Amino acid sequence: MSFTYEISGALPVLNGFRHIHARNFARCIAPPASIHFAVDAITRSLLIRIRGALGDDEVEAIEDTLKEFSQKWARSGAAFGRGRYGEASIVLLGPPEHIKSLTELAITTWPTTRSIQKQYRIGTCGF
Repeated sequence: MSFTYEISGALPVLNGFRHIHARNFARCIAPPASIHFAVDAITRSLLIRIRGALGDDEVEAIEDTLKEFSQKWARSGAAFGRGRYGEASIVLLGPPEHIKSLTELAITTWPTTRSIQKQYRIGTCGF
């Protein structure tokens, strides 16, 4: 199946989080999107990947649902990778105060990281 949208990442979750909560979240994500998830009890994390051939309204609904879910269950903020029509970006999820801190961090450090990546070609290994 070809897809135009994908979002994935690991969300640190609260102690009371259970597999049933992840399953209920997955039921909220309607076709044509597919969702894969795993709950890691050791690190108390929820790993999520959602993708599909989706329109703008479907993407917005998914991200709104994911944002609401993360505000309820996230222990801390997380940066999820997002791809839309081949363009990569980052979505910050979690409690609002953590999102604010991650946003401030992104503003101050990510331009430097991009500069270093260009200079040393980090992340572009060609074996």
